[in-house]
This record gives sequence, C-alpha cells and structure tokens, in this order.
Amino acid sequence: MKRKIIALLSTVFIVGSLVGCGSKTQSQGTTSGNEKKVIYFIPIVDTGAYWSPMKKAAEDEAKALGYELVVKTSPPNETQKNEKHIGFLDEAVKNKAAGIAIAPMDPDMFDKKVKKANEKGIPVVTFDADIKTKENRTAYIGTDNKLAGEQLGENGAKTLKEKGITKGKIGMAAVNLTQTTMTYREDGVKAGFEKKLWEMMLRTSNG
Repeated sequence: MKRKIIALLSTVFIVGSLVGCGSKTQSQGTTSGNEKKVIYFIPIVDTGAYWSPMKKAAEDEAKALGYELVVKTSPPNETQKNEKHIGFLDEAVKNKAAGIAIAPMDPDMFDKKVKKANEKGIPVVTFDADIKTKENRTAYIGTDNKLAGEQLGENGAKTLKEKGITKGKIGMAAVNLTQTTMTYREDGVKAGFEKKLWEMMLRTSNG
C-alpha cells in the first residue's frame, strides 16, 4: 500500500511539473495554442504494484488537466531496453510533445537525448532514476538510490547484530542489475553493512 501511495503522489508531481513548465513555454510563444497538448510518459515498465498505479494516476491527472498522455514502455525482458526507450524519447521530440516524463535506465546514455529535448523547448522530468547532468533536465522526482540502499544496509546490520549475528552471507534480489537504480542500491546496501559493522566493531573493541 505504501508503495502505491508513493507512486500516486510522485505521478501527480510529475504531471503537474510538466504541465506547469509546458504552460510557461507556451506563454513565451514557442508553441501554438492550436497544437495538440500531449505528454509522453516513459516508465521502465507499466506493470506491478509500483508502476501500474503510477501509470493510472498519470492518465487520470493528464486527463483532468486537459492533456493527452502517451505511454511508451517495453517488456521487462526486452534485450534492447535502453535503445527502445531512447527511441521513445526521440519520438516525443519529433512529435513536439508538451512535456516528457521518463525513467532513464542509464544516466549516460539518456543524458544528451534529454538535453536535446530541453533545447527544443520541451520540459523533461526524470523519475525513479536520473541522468548524469542535472542541468539537462527540468526536474527529478525520486529517491537517492545509493543513500536509500545505504540506510537499508545500516538497518539490516543493526537488526542482525541485535540478534547476535555478526558474520555470514547476505543475499540480495534485484529485478535487473543492469539498471543503475539497482546498481546504486546494491552499492548502498554494501556500504551500509560495512559502515555499520565497522562502527560496531570499533564500539566493541573500545568497550
């Protein structure tokens, strides 16, 4: 339930940000009032407890604000996922979208493409994951994935310590370790465990 609420709130902010930025662009005379108001929504996938409610909320919010939402994504097992989604981004620019919301899976590969969209006067909001250069996008909505992983690792180490477990192997399950959101979280979890266990060792040795 908590994940669904976060997804819904995030989507409201995403669409709201794009609509606000899009309205500003129109007022500056870069778009015509007769043009179709379309927002491209490009999540990593559109199924599951996190992504499905986000998609539904985006559709409802866009409709309420008078925008058409075009959802573009690919199956979880798509082997050329980055290339596919970059193609969706190019399509949005070509079709002169009023705004683009995208979850970039690789911070480097999507960086220049997002910059190109912004240079065309199309606001781009990244969510769930971010691009390399913050100045190239309009806004980012999501978590600091490495910090979130680190906090998880610290809490995990603390819990295990309280149960008398100070060594052993830790297993982690991830949807796709080629996605930077996953690699950042993995790095964070490892750092959190190492940090907390090291602190505990120091405290123990110092009495």
